[in-house]
Formats: sequence, structure tokens, C-alpha cells
Amino acid sequence: YVRPRGTVICIGLPAGAYLKAPVFESVIKMISIKGSYVGNRKDSAEALDFFRRGLIKAPFKVVGLSELNDVFEKMHRGEIAGRYVLDTEK
Repeated sequence: YVRPRGTVICIGLPAGAYLKAPVFESVIKMISIKGSYVGNRKDSAEALDFFRRGLIKAPFKVVGLSELNDVFEKMHRGEIAGRYVLDTEK
């Protein structure tokens, strides 16, 4: 669920830990993976709190499934910033 050019941050990795990511998707979407031995649950909770307080922006728009063709056209023209969520009930 990482946006193109997004970053995955892993805090407080234990010694000997492994990260697994699909190479093709990571390269195509230009995803960065950052990790740190330093950190704990408190640091992770603080990072999530940053998101909760709106300090990290993840723009999205909910549209009906009936608008799918319009969404594809906007994608083709490069007019989408963020994510579109399709509501199957609309």
C-alpha cells in the first residue's frame, strides 16, 4: 500500500531481521525502504501519532465504481494526485 516514490520506514529492527519486498514492484514504483536498529514501540507509536495528527499527508478521494472510466482517463492524462478509492455501492 505504498504510493509510487513512497518510503517504507522500519523502526527498531532486531539483529538478524530480514525485510522482504517484491523487486519488480519496488523498482517500478521507485519505493525506498529505510530501516533502523535504533527505536522501540514508543518510537513506532510516535510515528503513527504524526500521521494521526495530520503531519503526514496521504491524499485520497472516494468515487463510485460507476466513475471508473473517468478515473482511468485521469490516470492516462496524469491528473491524479494521491489515491482514488472505488466505492462498489455507488
